Amino acid sequence: MYNGGVGGSTTLETMFRQGCIKVKFNEDYTLTYPETSTGMSTVSLEDNPAVNEVPMSYFRTSSFANKYVNPCTVNGIKCQVTASSVKPLEACTDVPGGWISSNGSTISPNVDVNVYYIYANGGYNNMEQLLAQQQLMVDYGSEQYIILAPHRSLKELTRVDETFVNRMRALFGEHVLFLNKEIRLRAAELCWRAGVYDSIVDYYLDAGNEDRNYVSQGKIPRSLLMDDLHHPNEYGCKVFAMLIHDKMVSLGYLDDAYILSTGADLYYSSVRPR
Repeated sequence: MYNGGVGGSTTLETMFRQGCIKVKFNEDYTLTYPETSTGMSTVSLEDNPAVNEVPMSYFRTSSFANKYVNPCTVNGIKCQVTASSVKPLEACTDVPGGWISSNGSTISPNVDVNVYYIYANGGYNNMEQLLAQQQLMVDYGSEQYIILAPHRSLKELTRVDETFVNRMRALFGEHVLFLNKEIRLRAAELCWRAGVYDSIVDYYLDAGNEDRNYVSQGKIPRSLLMDDLHHPNEYGCKVFAMLIHDKMVSLGYLDDAYILSTGADLYYSSVRPR
């Protein structure tokens, strides 16, 4: 699963971390080990309608850059890049500098199923940028994929803009899993299966149940959120996993024998209040 959220990120950071955006130094230079090329100023992105040119200051010497960017490869040569320089880390002679592949390329076209989840801090500024990021990931990765949507932080997953929903459906069809909608529709069942309640009927017993109040406000149950009301807690993660599992079954990626063997859905249908 790929989580596209990066705190304080830009579109470049997120897409570079994804490993599905082509990045190229604008200056022509030659990699020669162990020399360091300096004075680099900008890089360009290909196939990105939102960003064309980005300052090299993006490649700052920070924990983020060292974790997700460095070491990277430049025209196939392992290198270390900073805000203004490129240093080859392996022997090479007269290799032209150019295309960059990041250390953080986390999406693979060789896995069974890629699950994409671009969170509220995914580096986009508008709907078009977000859709472009999602499309690039889909084009880069496996033909079998699921996109978790919508894109807002969990406590704000309330009334999703219909234009965004329609665009998502038009682009990705049944591959989209609208978390907020599915969780609210199946709140009692999912909370029970995740272990929040001992039985499904417990969800309905308390007149002032906070989870039901959250659902009535267009949010997912409070019991599934951490104290910051943004991130899923242990129960929320279990619910996410169950929904992803069900989506994989509906898309034909998994056999449905496991779901039937748990008896959960059959039990839920027999006790759910009408």
